[in-house]
Amino acid sequence: MSPEQKQYERAFEIIEAYGADAAKWPQEERSSIEQCVAQSAELQAQLQANAALDASLNSLVLQPCLNPEIIAQQIVAHPQRISVSQRLQLQLERLTESMLAALWKPAFAASFVFLVGVGVGAGTVALEPVEDWSQAEQFSFALIGED
Repeated sequence: MSPEQKQYERAFEIIEAYGADAAKWPQEERSSIEQCVAQSAELQAQLQANAALDASLNSLVLQPCLNPEIIAQQIVAHPQRISVSQRLQLQLERLTESMLAALWKPAFAASFVFLVGVGVGAGTVALEPVEDWSQAEQFSFALIGED
């Protein structure tokens, strides 16, 4: 590929990428692109096509799609509809919560009474360790009934 052909290809790429406005082209390549355009009828046609595209794009007026006021009006106008499965799921969650509330209170009361009883019983009955195992053996034999 010849250097002139490379310049032509590069000019075509720049015009496609940056559009027809020469001010938007890379500054270091601007003069060579302008020379290529002056020498090539195809590049001039490409420049005109891109100029028309640039003009149509610049004439567009953009409006934000997510206007909070419009969204709020749409939400009010179209209330959410809960499906049958969602309604069933909500009912099951409520039932589960009520059952758990009904179950933990009696279980807590019973365990509290048990723990208080264990605490009081542990405080009154204190076992002292036996230092002489012969007494423990005699006591155990007396319980079993052996002499």
